[in-house]
Amino acid sequence: MADCLLIRHSVRFPINDKEKAFDAGLTPDGEKLAQEFGKYIRYYRPLGLLVTSPVGRCIDTALRISEGANSYRNILPDYRLSHSFVAEPLIQLKNYQPGQPIPEKIWRVLQSFLAVKSKGLTIAVTHDTVLVSLVAYLIGVAVGPGEWPDYLEGIAFWKGKNRLEIGWRGKQFVFPTQKKSPFSG
Repeated sequence: MADCLLIRHSVRFPINDKEKAFDAGLTPDGEKLAQEFGKYIRYYRPLGLLVTSPVGRCIDTALRISEGANSYRNILPDYRLSHSFVAEPLIQLKNYQPGQPIPEKIWRVLQSFLAVKSKGLTIAVTHDTVLVSLVAYLIGVAVGPGEWPDYLEGIAFWKGKNRLEIGWRGKQFVFPTQKKSPFSG
């Protein structure tokens, strides 16, 4: 398992029509911020794999991060990082209690970026709904209205001794590795 940042895409144009939600691209400021984010990463870690939701703004965010890091990589779109993939677990959150089994789709989202072997820091670019779902199911933190992830905000994952370490908003959480989890072994 590689260390990973799962982040929300960069700043996008407003979505005024739900039918055109997937069409909202990055603003010029969003492109610049993603490039700056890539420059920042370059000084701390070599860039590894880039995995994204198949939505254009996520792919464009990964491309700009790669440019900023001066480390051009192939970008691998993965439907498991899309809003539509986690729509069901997101709705089920209102009835979820910590300690209950984690939905299979949440495990599959984790697989999309944690099961890969990559030298360097894996960056996975997704949507706020995916981040909120993972935070709630994995570390038991409810994200209420007005607390949803901002652009380029995310979760850090790294492997500890027999466990998954998770960083979210300045706090560190421990998630025990389970035999059937995508990151064991």
